[in-house]
Amino acid sequence: MKKISTKKGIIIFYVIDFILLAIIAGVISLLPKKNSPKSKDSVILNTKYLSQIDEFQITDLSTGESISLKKNDIFWYGTVNEKNDIEKEKEVFPCDMERLSLLIEDLSEIKKITLLTSSREFHSAYGISSDEGICLQAKQNGNILTYITFGKEDTFKQKIPFKMENQDKIYDAAVPGTYLTTDRSFWCDPYIQPVFITGNQEESERSLRRGRLTEADFSSKEQNPDSILRYTAENGNMTTLYITKQDDTYLIRPSFTAYSTEKQKYFSIFNYSYRISQTTYNGLKK
Repeated sequence: MKKISTKKGIIIFYVIDFILLAIIAGVISLLPKKNSPKSKDSVILNTKYLSQIDEFQITDLSTGESISLKKNDIFWYGTVNEKNDIEKEKEVFPCDMERLSLLIEDLSEIKKITLLTSSREFHSAYGISSDEGICLQAKQNGNILTYITFGKEDTFKQKIPFKMENQDKIYDAAVPGTYLTTDRSFWCDPYIQPVFITGNQEESERSLRRGRLTEADFSSKEQNPDSILRYTAENGNMTTLYITKQDDTYLIRPSFTAYSTEKQKYFSIFNYSYRISQTTYNGLKK
């Protein structure tokens, strides 16, 4: 029998070793990966509810602040309620439909969601608990159809953890975090002549943009504004601005009049106010 040299023996040993490692690696790759994230394609907001929803309520569970976006027979509008009286609407404003439509579209489109945990024990690590997170409720006639709680955004992955209703499972997905806010200025129609008044995005854009919403007491009928400006949209609806100068800004209380009397009850619900700069004020007078 011919003896194998030491050099050839070493080479054969390495070849056999390589083959064994390749076989082991192949077997491992076929085993179920218990610790790997489980992903699937799904929607966050079930599309079966879309035709039923007439209200979205967004609540910051850590502060208790809440905002509602509601639909009547003509348009969507936003409300901020008193903290101790959810039935009392402290402020009512026209809704920014472009932003609301983008949020609904994003939540109801199919996207990749990844399971982060199935244990309630780890919920707080993702910023989700009874007093943490942002809760989005979809309602119909005041009844909750479904709700989703969102946690702390992972800025590195650009994803937000969330859980559905009372489930223990937490997933994450690419969700526009800026839309998960109770900021009324964010959700209010940005134009001085809102789109629900003009019925035309382009016409509203020509009317200039408002400033941030501000809390002001306009309940007294005796309060005299410094000036009043009126604008009539092409469709006949009217916007009236009651203007009070405060330091280097102007406080605006808008009022809206419908071209038809049957629609006026919808137009009379608003009681919001905002500030504009001197530049915007000069532009309104032109």
